[in-house]
Amino acid sequence: MQLRYALITIFGVCTALPPNDEDYGVLGPPTFFEKPFYKAKVVNNALEVLDGPIILQNCHLYNYYIKVSADNEKYYTVPNPVAGCNSNCSVCLSAFVKAEVDPEEVLYDTITLEAHLEFYGTTTTTIMIVYSSEYDPYKLVYNINGTEYVILNYFYFKLFLFVIIASGVLLLVLEVKEIILKHRSREYAPIREIYYI
Repeated sequence: MQLRYALITIFGVCTALPPNDEDYGVLGPPTFFEKPFYKAKVVNNALEVLDGPIILQNCHLYNYYIKVSADNEKYYTVPNPVAGCNSNCSVCLSAFVKAEVDPEEVLYDTITLEAHLEFYGTTTTTIMIVYSSEYDPYKLVYNINGTEYVILNYFYFKLFLFVIIASGVLLLVLEVKEIILKHRSREYAPIREIYYI
């Protein structure tokens, strides 16, 4: 019986505690991409990183390799990126739109980059968000082959939501203030004395 509880406890502790780099024998700060995601744009059938370069922090040069998954290369041809092409652990990525794909039709796509640390056997991941060459952050409606697609911009959605919430709070404050003023002027005050004629 006690063995059963011990096994359940060990299993619970092992599943509750996520492994960290020290569990794999990694000493020092962990390796990670500088940004959780990068933006790229299609320019002349090639991908251009808008907020690059793609850099790994705390990496050891030539001790890792980069794996790219781009929707099974449905839209893009992605050669194996070169790891450590500069002294600052940056990733040199070159990707091209396939010849049979119209770049105008690829409005939004993602490419996943995984850096595998060979010595420690750990992995870190980042995502590259690819926009078409027609991408305009202020343009929310795209027309492709006669069909209109609406792209929801998260920044504008947050702005719209903030305006709605701020308006609601302002109306609520005004209503409460009006009720307090009317109560003080005894328009809403309870009747205490009744006079009969």
